[in-house]
Amino acid sequence: MKKHYYNSITKLIILLLVIVTIRMNGQAPGTMDFGTSIVILANGTNPSADQSQSTLLNNFDVSATSNGDIILALANSGNGAGTDAIGGASDAVLGWFGNGGAAVSSGTLSTDNGTEIRVTNLVFAYEQAIGSSVVDFTITGKRDGATVGTLDLISPLHNTAITIDFTIPTTGSFLNIDELVITPNSPIFGGFSIDDKVVGSAISCTNPDVPTVTYTPSTVCEGNNATLNISGNLNDATQWVIYTDSCGGTQIGTTSTSSFVVTPSSPSTIYYVRGEDGAGCVDESSGSCGSITVNVTADDDASFSYGATTYCVNNADPTPTITGLAGGTFSSTAGLSINASTGQIDVSASTPNTYTVTYTTAGSCPNSSNVSVTINALDNVSFSYSAAAYCIDASDPTPTITGLAGGTFSSTAGLSLNSSTGQIDVSASTPNTYTVTYTTAGTCPNSSNVSVTINALDDAS
Repeated sequence: MKKHYYNSITKLIILLLVIVTIRMNGQAPGTMDFGTSIVILANGTNPSADQSQSTLLNNFDVSATSNGDIILALANSGNGAGTDAIGGASDAVLGWFGNGGAAVSSGTLSTDNGTEIRVTNLVFAYEQAIGSSVVDFTITGKRDGATVGTLDLISPLHNTAITIDFTIPTTGSFLNIDELVITPNSPIFGGFSIDDKVVGSAISCTNPDVPTVTYTPSTVCEGNNATLNISGNLNDATQWVIYTDSCGGTQIGTTSTSSFVVTPSSPSTIYYVRGEDGAGCVDESSGSCGSITVNVTADDDASFSYGATTYCVNNADPTPTITGLAGGTFSSTAGLSINASTGQIDVSASTPNTYTVTYTTAGSCPNSSNVSVTINALDNVSFSYSAAAYCIDASDPTPTITGLAGGTFSSTAGLSLNSSTGQIDVSASTPNTYTVTYTTAGTCPNSSNVSVTINALDDAS
C-alpha cells in the first residue's frame, strides 16, 4: 500500500490551516498534530473518512472532491502525502492528493459531531505535479453549512511551509466554525497537506437585536435631512449599518450611536438597519434588518404672476394672481412700494427701476418663487419755442425738443401747427394765444404744454 502510495501521486501537498479538536472546549488554544503513523484514510472507492477510522484525526472527519481517484492519508514527509517542507520521519501530516492523473478540487476537514471550534493557526504546503507551480487557494470556514469566514492565499510559495494566521481573515472570522474547506483556484494535479493546527473553544457571539427605527422630524421636505432613531441592543455587534434598496443592499453609512442622519429622496425612501461587526462573530448572513419608510413632502407651490412685467408710474396699482398656495408673504428690495400681504405695488410711490418680487409660502414645506417687475418713469416731454409771442409776419418758429423726440404736437383751432415738427405757420394762424401740447410715444407716454401768442401787425393807418 505504501509503495502504491508513492507511485500514485507526485509529491504534492500543502501545509494549510487546520482546525482544532473539539475536545478542547473550555481550554486555552493548543497545537494539535496528526500522530506518527502512515495511514491511508480514503481512496477513489471511499472518498471520505470518519474519525473513527483513526484516532490520529483527533475527532475530525475528512473528505475531498476530485475528477478521479483520490487518496486521503496521514503520512510522513517525503512519501507523497506531504512535502519535504513539513512533517518528518515521525511526524505525520494530513494530505489530500490525486491518485495517478486525478486532480484534487477541494479538501474538507470537519468536526465529527458538528461541534463548533475556533481555529487560529496551521501549517500548510502544496505541490503541483502538472502545470504551473504557483496556485492560489481559498480557505473557507463554515458553521452549519454557511460560510462565516474566508482567507485567501495569493501565490503561496510552492513546496514551502506556510504558517497561516486565521486571526487576520479576508472576510468574516474563524472564531466559531465546524468545517474547514481548502480550495485551489483550479483543480491541482498533485496535492496539499496541513499540520500543527492550533484550535480552541469556539467563541460564541450574541447577535444584535432587530432594531426599531423611527425618524424625526415627522414632516421631511424635499432636500432636507431626517434623523433615523435606532432602538435596540448591539450585543456583540459593533455598529449599526444603514442600507437602502434592501437589507444588506446599498450601504450608505454606519453608526455606533442611536442615530444617523439621512437625506431621503422623493417621494419616499426605505432605510434598512442591521447590527454588524464585520469580523464574522455576528452572523450577518442571516441577520434581519429593522426598516423605516421616510416619506418626503413636496415643497409648497409658490407660483404667482402679475398682469404685466412693466408698469408706468401713472398706471393703476397691480395686484398679483397667486396660482399656488395662498397665505404667504411678498417682499422686494428698497425702492419698490409693495404690500407684503397682497403683493399690490404702489407704482406712483415706487422709484423707477427693475425689481425682483419674491413670494414665500407658509405651508408645511415653505417655498418661494420670484417674478421680475419693472417700474418706468413717464417720458420726458420737455420742449420750448424760442419766444412766447410771434407776429404774423415773423419767421415760422420750430420748437426745440429736449425730452423724448418722436412725439406729436397739437393745439386748438386757429393755430396752423405741423403735428410732427411743431413748426407754427404764423402767417396762416389767427392772432390769439394758444396752448401747444407735445405728447410722446415712448414706453410711458407723457405730455407737456407751452403757451404761444400770435400777434397781428400794428394798424399804421
